[in-house]
Amino acid sequence: MTIGSDIEAMLDRAIADVFHGEFVTRDDVSDDPTWIRGVEVISRTREDRIVIIRAGRAWIGGFIPQLGIGAQMVDEDDDIAYKEEESRKLCRALHSYLEGGGRVTQRRRLFGRGSTSELAIEVDGFEWRFGHRSCVWAHPV
Repeated sequence: MTIGSDIEAMLDRAIADVFHGEFVTRDDVSDDPTWIRGVEVISRTREDRIVIIRAGRAWIGGFIPQLGIGAQMVDEDDDIAYKEEESRKLCRALHSYLEGGGRVTQRRRLFGRGSTSELAIEVDGFEWRFGHRSCVWAHPV
């Protein structure tokens, strides 16, 4: 197996383990050469809630298109077991969001007009903050 197929299998296992087929999933594709696998997950009960989970060789990320926010972890180690556990944590946080969890706040932008959104979610003793240009990845509460 190659690292690419390992990452694909890892992400597929994490998604199957956390979402249990309770949500609609479909492949998400990109021309980005660093992107190995992407999956879009849609709530069956709240169609306005969609998340995209992506993985590359050196990163794992989650994106919430409706809010334009996400979180990403960069790790250049090839430890698939560690990446799989981190993927499961991310999937659990995004699962919570899809079920209506989390708290969205708006804050004024430092430069320019308007505001930016941030989503805070607590899951399994970790706090997540999904943002536009910043994030907090599974910080212990």
